[in-house]
Amino acid sequence: MDPVPTTSTGTLVKPIHLPPSLKAIQKIGAQRRITAMLRKRMITFDDDIVQLPLADRE
Repeated sequence: MDPVPTTSTGTLVKPIHLPPSLKAIQKIGAQRRITAMLRKRMITFDDDIVQLPLADRE
């Protein structure tokens, strides 16, 4: 298999050529979505994260 081409930041290189402004908007949108998901996940599973070490000790 050929290695998947990536940029220096590790994002996948896509063959689709978009205007730079549109690319930037999409990238910012994706980052905001991911951040929101992570925040929701942290809030949702906060109790689980706190309890994990206790469960490991047993």
